[in-house]
Amino acid sequence: AHPLNQAEFDPETGTLIDGYTVIQPRVQVRPSVANHSIFTRVYSGDVTLDLYTRAVSDVYQDLFGEGSYIGKGIYDVAAFERCLADRVPDNTLLSHDLFEGIYGCCGLATNIILYEDYPTHYLTYANRLHRWIRGDWQLLPWLMPRVPHKTSAKIPNNLSALDRWKIIDNLRRSLISPATLALMLVGWFFLPGFSLTWTALALSPFAFSILTGVIVALRARRTGQYPETTARPVQQAALRAFFEIVFLPHELLIIIDAIATTLVRLTITRKRLLQWVTAAHTVNIFGRELKIKVARHEMRFAFIFSFLMTALAFLVHPHVLWLAMPFMVIWMISPYIAVRISQPISRAEKKFTPQQEHSLRQLARSTWLYFEKFVGPDDHWLPPDHFQEDPRGIVAHRTSPTNIGLLMLSTLSAWDLGYIGPQEVVLRVRNTLDGMDKLEKQRGHLLNWYDTRTLAPLPPRYISTVDNGNLAACLVALRQGCRDIAGKPVVHWEGLIDTLDVLDTALHQANLGKDANELHDVIAYLRDQAENLRKATQ
Repeated sequence: AHPLNQAEFDPETGTLIDGYTVIQPRVQVRPSVANHSIFTRVYSGDVTLDLYTRAVSDVYQDLFGEGSYIGKGIYDVAAFERCLADRVPDNTLLSHDLFEGIYGCCGLATNIILYEDYPTHYLTYANRLHRWIRGDWQLLPWLMPRVPHKTSAKIPNNLSALDRWKIIDNLRRSLISPATLALMLVGWFFLPGFSLTWTALALSPFAFSILTGVIVALRARRTGQYPETTARPVQQAALRAFFEIVFLPHELLIIIDAIATTLVRLTITRKRLLQWVTAAHTVNIFGRELKIKVARHEMRFAFIFSFLMTALAFLVHPHVLWLAMPFMVIWMISPYIAVRISQPISRAEKKFTPQQEHSLRQLARSTWLYFEKFVGPDDHWLPPDHFQEDPRGIVAHRTSPTNIGLLMLSTLSAWDLGYIGPQEVVLRVRNTLDGMDKLEKQRGHLLNWYDTRTLAPLPPRYISTVDNGNLAACLVALRQGCRDIAGKPVVHWEGLIDTLDVLDTALHQANLGKDANELHDVIAYLRDQAENLRKATQ
């Protein structure tokens, strides 16, 4: 975090005058979790309502230089404690992230990424939403002129207008679903004018994300991106908007219950302000996979609400039935939709066809040919960065820790595929390690670029933690692979078959005519013999 000294700390407000005490990393959903079901695939990509798992930008920091803390961060412990000392009475705040970010000051670090899990199905998401809304509304006292304090009961509120707006913004966000549903119903039954107009106005917040996605997609297509890539965010936004509308009645109950519970506990009982259920316990309650019986029981309010609204429309305003009925139907069946989108996505195992496997093996053999050709004593058995074939056939005699690590794994893979024997693996790896020993290092770390012929570091001289990390990971894999060599067959006939196939392909491409026919026949004969030996040793 930003270094802190006494001059930067304001004891009256408890905040930093200059700099951040909390560094907020980017938080993203683990890819394996995000693709678990239709629900996780659609909801985990949200960038408007669920800020916790999509912290990739911060509007407040971009515009005002003040970020928001969302629970995961790197911070100066002493500075953090000084900023928050005695600021909150005990057992008062359930969701303290925003409050801590305001007093401790927070900055978003986009080059640090933390991966987070996501609720496994809709009901666990809704249960988490209930807790978050309770936490947001427990910050309500900090919008008043005098605020709670641990030692002084009440003190003047020293939060800035921006800090108070952050709290209000969270409260506003929690009221979107109730306000949407309320405007729809009032537009149908009480307000003058066309019901369709009021419905469109009520649903406009959901349409906004689709519209922005369409604009971004149109701009991206001008840059030549694939249509599938540009259309996917629009599809996700449309599905998210549809599911938000489907679950409006259920989320109305959740939000109203959370707000009412919080207000009662804040003003009357003053008890159970910190009551919450862990994610693991929520999964135990609802099950890891959502069942229709559980969904019907938990979402029964949606069915009752839809039935009552349908009866009201039939008795009071029959002319709005044509507009209201589609919504009533999807609200009645919302438990079934919740179960369907929460089911794990089944993926059929795909296998390579023989032709695809043959093409991949030829590509692998051709790739190893690069290392056979260019990694040798002239370059101290270190891999040149690349070979520019056209126009003059230039070899880039420079290398990096990543290149060296990939050479190690390529050598191991060449043995595994049968292109070289175990003795050649040992000799090549030993020679490369000897070449690495001669390279200049800084505290044991390799510099980022070297001349492979002179082994001199290339300017600018610096250490890349990424490249050294890549090398370390490759060496760990190489170590395990070398241990496995002793227990594997010495000869892999598939490697000889791949070599003959590449040679035969090169002869065809050379277009030597009748002069190459005899050589083609010899290659075909050797290939048949190698194939027979391969089958015999299986």
